Amino acid sequence: MPAPRATRPATSGATRRAARRTAIALAGLAGLLATACGASYTAPAEVALPPEVTVAPPPTVQTRECDNNDPALLAISSYDPDLVVTPPGQFAPGSYMAQIQQSGKLRVGTSIDTQLFAAVNPATNEIEGFDVDIAKLVALAIFGGSWKDIGQRLDLQGITYAQRIPKVASGEVDLIAHTMTINCTRWQQVAFSGVYLYAGQRLLVEQGSPVTDVRDLAGQTVCVSAGGTSADEMRELEVSPPIEVIEVGNQTDCVVAFQQGQADAIRSDDTVLAGFAAQDPFAQIVGDLLTESPTGWPSASTIPSSSASSTPCWKTPSSAPTPTRPRTTAPHRPRRGGPSTTAGCGRTSVSRWPR
Repeated sequence: MPAPRATRPATSGATRRAARRTAIALAGLAGLLATACGASYTAPAEVALPPEVTVAPPPTVQTRECDNNDPALLAISSYDPDLVVTPPGQFAPGSYMAQIQQSGKLRVGTSIDTQLFAAVNPATNEIEGFDVDIAKLVALAIFGGSWKDIGQRLDLQGITYAQRIPKVASGEVDLIAHTMTINCTRWQQVAFSGVYLYAGQRLLVEQGSPVTDVRDLAGQTVCVSAGGTSADEMRELEVSPPIEVIEVGNQTDCVVAFQQGQADAIRSDDTVLAGFAAQDPFAQIVGDLLTESPTGWPSASTIPSSSASSTPCWKTPSSAPTPTRPRTTAPHRPRRGGPSTTAGCGRTSVSRWPR
């Protein structure tokens, strides 16, 4: 008589997920050990993670009126560009653009771990991605030159989500290129470009998960980036039992928490989640859009100056019609053309692309 068949013990999704990844890691380690003898390898230089936030929150300033119930005062309305594009190096004396040009560098706060947008390439130890490419276009509009060499004009500074507004409002960086949603609250702290990318908040869960909607996460744990818009929105959901929200400083910390079974889901822009899913074959993006995320580049609401006073710098908000929202399964590059440079306040528009 055959022996009774052993039954597989019940395990949680988090346990199964951690076990699968452990098996993959051990298999990869075994392969490395098997081929390591006699092989030479030079590891790329270590990349220091950005420090914790040490700057004080910026004060509220009256940048401009913003009311999403008024078509003329929408958050996505930015400054009217000048009718004539100012050539590189010919900016109004004393303007912000002239200051940047004279400094020789465009200081850009960005991510170091957001795949597809701005992440360190371990082979080159350079930050690469869509946001970095747009920063190069802005630098070309300021300094001129060639695409091949324009990277020398960029000072890319790795920052966390929570550091975005303090860093640019204090003048430590000139612009932020860090998947930042434009909203009326933030308009009272920084000034935004027009929309250069439309995204939307969705969920990343384990393959085969029954979760298809944010309310399916009742009693479970979701990871979000600190300093973003997701945490408050998750906590405001009226579900029982409540959803536990984990806030982390860096995007990759959410991936680690998810892979180690500490989080059942990650909530972020779908364009950001696409980068996470590309790194994890056991993950999938699910659900309809929870919110729409018009993305822009913030700059300081006043021109940074070495003196004690700052010069207010803004124009009449544009009442241009709302752009059509493109598909958001991957980062969107402009069809052709580049950013136009404005004089006066000396800002660069990265949202109005030639048709």
